[in-house]
Amino acid sequence: MIHPVDKYVGNRLRERRSILGLSQEEIGNRTGITFQQVQKYEKGLNRIAISRLYEFSKILEVTVDWFLEGFEEQKEAANNLHINLHIKELDNRETLTFIKIYSALSPAVKKRALQLFKVVAAESNPANYIEADE
Repeated sequence: MIHPVDKYVGNRLRERRSILGLSQEEIGNRTGITFQQVQKYEKGLNRIAISRLYEFSKILEVTVDWFLEGFEEQKEAANNLHINLHIKELDNRETLTFIKIYSALSPAVKKRALQLFKVVAAESNPANYIEADE
């Protein structure tokens, strides 16, 4: 699973590299890694060691801190969006009806219903499916 910080730092790496007009291959050559490894860093698939991040900062003419600037604000905005989407969903009459019906079920039936809805949600939209806490 990709950690949000790794994805954010990778995006910042790609952003700065692009602004300076450098290719992934050029960055790789200057740091002794392959362009494929640079791709993995930029996608957040591989974590960047602090020593490597330091090398990137020198090549890209930024501070190491620059790679994390704005992360907390972005994370907070994403959390607020997630909360707002859930609040909007609660305004939906169909959702409220569902909650009322679900609330009336016995604990054993609720558990089975929840399992069913998780399967349906995962199959209907696997890219956006997030398993809820129980």
